[in-house]
Amino acid sequence: MHVIVELYGDLKRVLGTQSVELSLDGSVRVEDIINFLREKNASKFGSEAFEILVNGTNVRGLMGVKTELKDGDVVSLIPIVEGG
Repeated sequence: MHVIVELYGDLKRVLGTQSVELSLDGSVRVEDIINFLREKNASKFGSEAFEILVNGTNVRGLMGVKTELKDGDVVSLIPIVEGG
């Protein structure tokens, strides 16, 4: 299964790319993608919060991070920016 992960804001800057294509075996959930990216980029990824979209739909309206992915899905990780 191929999944494209789009990165925005600081994630794009610290990982040095706008998107990552992943080839994965078996059943994959959104949380698996996040864990994979954190493991591979532990020193850069940080613990920031972000909005997560699957094919343009916020996962809050789906099954959250338990949302199962399909071949060709696009996962967008958008850091939440706070200010004052």
